Amino acid sequence: MMHLIRPIGMLGLLIAATCLAQQPNNGQPQRPSTTTPAAGNTPPQVASQPFPALTAEQQARLDQLLSAWETSSNSTKRLSASFKRWQFRPLQAPKEIHATWARGEVKYQAPAQGMYRVEEMLFFNGFDPEKAPIYKKQANQPGEWWVCTGKELLEFDRANKKCEILELPPEMQGTQIVSSPLPFVFNLHAQEMKDRYWLQELPPKEQGEYWLEAWPKHQKDRAEFLKVMIIIDAKQFLPKALVLFPPNFDQRNNPERDVYEFTDVQRNGNLFSKAMEGIFGQNFIDVSPPADWKIIRNKFNTGTPPKMAQEQGNLPPGQAPQNR
Repeated sequence: MMHLIRPIGMLGLLIAATCLAQQPNNGQPQRPSTTTPAAGNTPPQVASQPFPALTAEQQARLDQLLSAWETSSNSTKRLSASFKRWQFRPLQAPKEIHATWARGEVKYQAPAQGMYRVEEMLFFNGFDPEKAPIYKKQANQPGEWWVCTGKELLEFDRANKKCEILELPPEMQGTQIVSSPLPFVFNLHAQEMKDRYWLQELPPKEQGEYWLEAWPKHQKDRAEFLKVMIIIDAKQFLPKALVLFPPNFDQRNNPERDVYEFTDVQRNGNLFSKAMEGIFGQNFIDVSPPADWKIIRNKFNTGTPPKMAQEQGNLPPGQAPQNR
């Protein structure tokens, strides 16, 4: 969904042994602990499975999990969530110190509309006398804001009060636009997942969660990310956290990654939000830039994507395996 995820990070589905436990930081924004295994070399042109073959039992359990997740996902007409994001950039901050912290909102509306908006963004600015990291806002760096309508991709540039509208080619319109990361959070299709990704379930760190790891099989996806980890709630199959690893990730030499934590996740809205839309004419996803903004229209260049100013046994179909 539009390179809408460097920030949600091009979701290739991953779930390595990463823990999202919050840690106090002297009043500074908190970040999860993100310890991950070494990524190894970049996958070859035709990717081979990056982990040992699953046993018959493991594959059956994974299939049941994906089927149940798909059944739950198919009932999703709308989904919204607040998020916190920690970006690790070794050229901008010391290793294991996040370079930026942000909070924002993400929305999905079937079949092909989506929004990703950062509401607040702070940048690493050295250390205080107690050696605790300092984070501050930067002028004209409000964070990303993207909207996809299914036919157009809108980038809102708040710093310069302009909105670039990219017309999508026919092959990317409609449901085809949701062929990148976000759909695995909001609009999962089990067979597509298996066709495009090497998948495995990993032991969860907390009860009531499923942890999955996905490595892209095809070059198109591998050009966007090495792998993705996603944590979902075992009862409602709603996203709890996601970690995105770029193609050149390396635990030792380039530990760059984006870590997301989702809260206030709502599927299909609530009576209050629907009432507000009916009474005040509010749109679930607003695609209208402010009246005093400059509007720029262009064709979407598929060759150079826009920069994101960025399961168990014989259970019945749709039933998930028991959480470990």
